[in-house]
Amino acid sequence: MQSEFYWDSIWNDVADAENAVQGNPVYVILNLCRVLAYGTGGLILSKREGGEWGIANLPEKYHGLVASALQAYHSDEMFEQDDALAGNYAAYMLDRIRNCAVRGTSALEEPPCMDSLYSDISQSENRTKGVRSHGN
Repeated sequence: MQSEFYWDSIWNDVADAENAVQGNPVYVILNLCRVLAYGTGGLILSKREGGEWGIANLPEKYHGLVASALQAYHSDEMFEQDDALAGNYAAYMLDRIRNCAVRGTSALEEPPCMDSLYSDISQSENRTKGVRSHGN
């Protein structure tokens, strides 16, 4: 499968995550991890692998949420979530995923997006400021 088609497919799975996380939290939480892993490093992961990747790579405040989703995914346990945290997580993840998408049609066509995105923007702004000050 060509990478741009894969990216479109996985993006469509999570595009409405901020709303969907309340109705199908385990699926949405783990899929957001999978999509961001692809967007930042070109990794194609299962839900389990995506959740493990999320615990290893996301801010600590989301580790418990992702770990609980993984536990529920692999058991018959009922998933109990903090709705506010789940909503915050979905918004955070979508923001990071969108930043991957603006860097290119496919994450594989660009270096990992989030690790370098903010430093790239900062360096660009500094160069622009320098050019403007020299041009005036």
